[in-house]
Amino acid sequence: MARQTVWCGAAAGGRFGAALFALLVVASPAWAAPCGHGSGGFDRWLSAFRQEAAAKGIKPATLSAGLADVSYDPRVIRLDRSQHSFKLSFEAFYARRVSNALIRRGQSMIQRHRGLFNRIEQRFGVPAPVLVSIWGLETNYGADRGQNMSIIRSLATLAYDCRRSDFFTNELINA
Repeated sequence: MARQTVWCGAAAGGRFGAALFALLVVASPAWAAPCGHGSGGFDRWLSAFRQEAAAKGIKPATLSAGLADVSYDPRVIRLDRSQHSFKLSFEAFYARRVSNALIRRGQSMIQRHRGLFNRIEQRFGVPAPVLVSIWGLETNYGADRGQNMSIIRSLATLAYDCRRSDFFTNELINA
């Protein structure tokens, strides 16, 4: 989480990054389900997660539909551990990942979805350029399909993994 927050802070301004970090630390839920390393124990963790999510107000039907056939995915862990971008300075990251074409496409997306971005900023206070820059870098504006990887399975795997369990458990609940 710290590396992601540092990147957000550098990309969006130090105050925004510091506020985001504080929000994530304060808002992280205290989950009783133990994290784990490797696939052993994942099914027990998932069962406990279902119970805790239901206690937090997630409807049983939503949990059943959303977590049907969810299993541990070792590929997600391998990919998570091999993200070399987190080891770069912001300047090196920017030089490697950001192009004029990416920026132009982002500007176009802001115009195309102006109404939606205005509503998001009004409700949550996050400006369109911040959202669009993350959208562009993380998914190439939706063009990257995640190599046919399930988002829910990926989040569950990362929530179970001990490295950043609280962060990804919160993301799984939100998903």
